[in-house]
Amino acid sequence: MLIREGPSALTIATVPRQAGRMGRYDTSLWGRVARGVLIGLTAFTCVGAIVGSIALATGSSGLSSETLSRTPFETWTPSALLLVGLVGGSQFVSLAALIGRRSYGRALCAASGAGLVAWIVVQVALIGLVSFFQPVMFIVGLAEVVLAGLTALPTAATSTQPTKITM
Repeated sequence: MLIREGPSALTIATVPRQAGRMGRYDTSLWGRVARGVLIGLTAFTCVGAIVGSIALATGSSGLSSETLSRTPFETWTPSALLLVGLVGGSQFVSLAALIGRRSYGRALCAASGAGLVAWIVVQVALIGLVSFFQPVMFIVGLAEVVLAGLTALPTAATSTQPTKITM
């Protein structure tokens, strides 16, 4: 905001922020709800990745050794580390960026959602459909990509006309 004093009036001119496609958050009701849903989805996925990796590493996931034989690994530990590192890590970084209202938060969220979708596709290709969480997490990943894309659409420009206040 710039304040300019004139002979008989105080002029306050707002200087708009540079609004790139991913640069400014929509403060409308839709924008706030979409951001809240994105935060909820990424938090849910973070927790799911942590819980899933613990279940894989400890052997309490209920997956058989026959299922393991369809993977390139001899134990579930590498899968657990990949799950928490790639899926959980990318979701955590995008969650932190969304909470911190960083301009790149939505882009990170879209990328981590796409990564989650890719993870599920590869997982189903390797071991088959073995859990109801696989389609649920696939849908969550798609929802992250779609919501991040929708909230990144340009919003109506704010007025850049100076406001005159006469004193």
